[in-house]
Formats: sequence, structure tokens, C-alpha cells
Amino acid sequence: MYRETDSPTALLSLRSIVASLLDSLRHRDFAWAFGGRILVNGANSLGTCYLLFFLTDGLRVTDPTGSLLEVTVVYLIACVVCTFTFGPLSDRMRRRKIFVAVAASMQAVAGFVLAVHPTMDATFVSAALLGGGFGAYMAVDQALVTGVLPSAESRATDLGVMNIGAIVPPAMAPLLASVFLSTVGGYPALFAAVGVLAALGAAVTWQVKSVR
Repeated sequence: MYRETDSPTALLSLRSIVASLLDSLRHRDFAWAFGGRILVNGANSLGTCYLLFFLTDGLRVTDPTGSLLEVTVVYLIACVVCTFTFGPLSDRMRRRKIFVAVAASMQAVAGFVLAVHPTMDATFVSAALLGGGFGAYMAVDQALVTGVLPSAESRATDLGVMNIGAIVPPAMAPLLASVFLSTVGGYPALFAAVGVLAALGAAVTWQVKSVR
């Protein structure tokens, strides 16, 4: 068995990983950006993970898989368009937070629309807002994150920590969504949660002070 004493380069332990995470989060702006990323990614993941079941059981459309394909195309087109719109605008204006907040707010609106008006037409509108908001968010939030990294010596570690905010929410979303659907209040509650999480993500990111 490989032991830490077998090499001058110590293997990463769970304790060292947790210590690195806590050390990065001690920096205020980094912690706010990390929290915003978890919330917005969580909102987007909740809004998309059970969409086929929403079309099947919630809206009872005649062709759920075909409708899902159409909704996905709308989502992807909006995502690409807003990615290549918000990114250059953010660079030109040298502003990050306002674009991140708008992008997160678009996703919040998408969730609230479906929560109060669950129709096929509203689903297409929400898909455009959710996809566009997510594409814009990821484009500008990446730039914002580079401005809140604590130090040059720990950039790789800090970016690894920040990536947790992009990886963990999609993994947890199906479990959380099942809780909403089975015990909390069905699809309206699920999409309302999407709106609340995205809105909180916008508010949390706005607390970053070192980046405009």
C-alpha cells in the first residue's frame, strides 16, 4: 500500500482537502462568489433535471420526448446567444456584478413563470430565459471569479474549490427535486424553488466588493 512516507510529495488527505476549502472560504469576496455559484447552478439544475417528467405528468403533452427536444433547442440557442452577448458587453463596460445579477435574475423569472403559469407556451419562454440566463451567467461569472481569487500562490486550489459550486449542484438536483415533487408541493413548488435560488444567487453575488 502506498503511504505518505513513501514519497516526498504527500498524498492529499480528506483533512487537507477540507482545510483548503475552509482556507479559501475565509476570504469574504471569494466566499460570496462561491455561494452565488452554488445557488445559481442549483437553480438551473433543479429547473432542467425533471423537465421530461413535467411535460409528461404536469402538462400531459401528447409527445413529451418531442416537446422536450424543442424546449432543449430553445434553451441551447438562448444559452449560446446570451453567452456571446453578455461576455463581450461585460468586457467592454468593465463591469461584472450587474451582468451576473441580470443573468441570475433571468433564471429566477423563468422559475416563477412556470410556478404560476404552467403551460407549454410558458415552458418555451422559461426555457429561453433559463438557458439565456445560464449562458450569460457562466460567461461573466467566470470573469468575476478570476477577480476574487485570494492569492497567486493558491490559484489552482481556489479554482478547484470554486468548481465544487459547478459540480455538486447538478449531482444533488435530482434528489432535491424528488423531495419537492413527493412531499413539498409538486411542480409549482419545484419551479418556485428555482426562482428563489436564482434570486438569492443574484443577491449573494452582489455582495462581492472587490469586483465592479
